[in-house]
Amino acid sequence: MLHKIINRMKIEKKIIYNSLKYRNNDFPLYIHFGYHKCMTVFFSKVLWQMSLSIGKRFKRVSSDLQEFRDCLRTKKYGCFNINNVLVNLEKLPHFLGSHIVRDPRDLLVSGYRYHKWCNEKWVIMNMSEIPIKVFRRCPLEVNFSDILNKIGIEKKYLNKSYKELLNHVDEETGYMLEMEIRKPSFSQMYKWNYNLPNIYELRYEDVFGNEQEAFKELFSFFGIPKNEISNLMNFVYKNSFKQIKKEKNFFKEHASVGISNQWKSEMPKAIQKEILFRYFDLLKNLGYEYSDNF
Repeated sequence: MLHKIINRMKIEKKIIYNSLKYRNNDFPLYIHFGYHKCMTVFFSKVLWQMSLSIGKRFKRVSSDLQEFRDCLRTKKYGCFNINNVLVNLEKLPHFLGSHIVRDPRDLLVSGYRYHKWCNEKWVIMNMSEIPIKVFRRCPLEVNFSDILNKIGIEKKYLNKSYKELLNHVDEETGYMLEMEIRKPSFSQMYKWNYNLPNIYELRYEDVFGNEQEAFKELFSFFGIPKNEISNLMNFVYKNSFKQIKKEKNFFKEHASVGISNQWKSEMPKAIQKEILFRYFDLLKNLGYEYSDNF
């Protein structure tokens, strides 16, 4: 506990020092918009370090739109990472942002694998409790009762966790569950305005394995001083996929290796056809392969 307090004091000291160092620079508010299983942890690490370097505080608010609004009002934070929530951008104060998308089919593959073994709170909770306890303040609510009813799964399974359910049903049913959970994310991708001058658009496939070049361009777009960008590049490299996969527990803690087009070999053909049927326009608009040649 003492170690954490001391470390927090050091961080606050650095934030204050850098805020004074750059007091004549008018850095805007920074917001990153993303989706679950779309490099969310990596972006949080890098944006936290970026914020620290220019004297701003960073906040990851995941899918809690109300928390995001509350934190904005306090004006305590200068950089946010918010995921899976469609925000009314017109009501936000001036900001520079980034937005990342990934092939929806690879999002499904990654999520399906991950949710079968991870221990995130909502994944191991009783599904009947999830809408109240986890998605209570999120407009993109997931109602597991409706989802199970739609897919044809008995309601008795609401008394189990989502993780237990995924490991109980067959693969195709598991993917159908993931597809239903992903509806809000896919809807946000479809409705998103990809032509906003203050938001830097990214594709997972362009960033993964090419993290340094991608973030160098993003930092330049954000107006981060060149000397700070140089220092940040070292942090990006140390936390890149190429480096972290060398860690002892990497393959134990990561459900997949993150490569593109996993869906072609991992996703059942019936699910490939279903997602093409449901999200043809989305795949086409995002520039992903949408051929029905299976």
